[in-house]
Amino acid sequence: MPPKSNKTRKRSRIDESAAFSGFVLGLLVGGLLALFRGPRFDLRALRPPSGETLRSAAEALKPRDTLKQSIEEAKQAARHRARR
Repeated sequence: MPPKSNKTRKRSRIDESAAFSGFVLGLLVGGLLALFRGPRFDLRALRPPSGETLRSAAEALKPRDTLKQSIEEAKQAARHRARR
């Protein structure tokens, strides 16, 4: 196989450079099209809830009965079992 001439090497480098530039340009154009033509969604819906919402959620998780009420219910259940 004969060695490549200088002209062929130069052309090969130009072709490689053009191919790489085309690839990068395609990535940029494709990315921009995806950003502008893609589905849209509301970013406000993804925002974490405000302080008032968090407070009301925390209050909903807090047990409504007190310790005294829980002890009384346990005593009544124990009495009911003892009667059986």
